[in-house]
Amino acid sequence: YMTLHLLGARIRYDRVHIKDGVEPFFREIDEEALRVTRLLIEYMSNHMDDRLLNDQELLFGLTIHLHSTLNRLRNGLAITNPMLWEIKRMYRYAFEMV
Repeated sequence: YMTLHLLGARIRYDRVHIKDGVEPFFREIDEEALRVTRLLIEYMSNHMDDRLLNDQELLFGLTIHLHSTLNRLRNGLAITNPMLWEIKRMYRYAFEMV
């Protein structure tokens, strides 16, 4: 459990220190996470706001989140988000769209 969180933290740290463009970041990320993230952003931009396609911070942040999530799922580690109810309440439309 701790290893998965540390791996995600390392990727976040590396992302902050990117000086040679985004390619080093994407080499560290699970290809499936990046593919799913791009599909989600494309879908959401078509249904909500086309500016999402150009949002690099969204691409980075969501890819990191899905990278960690996929690692947990592959290793059979289920966790619950204590803020899930609040997220659903505050971002209901976006949550339901995703």
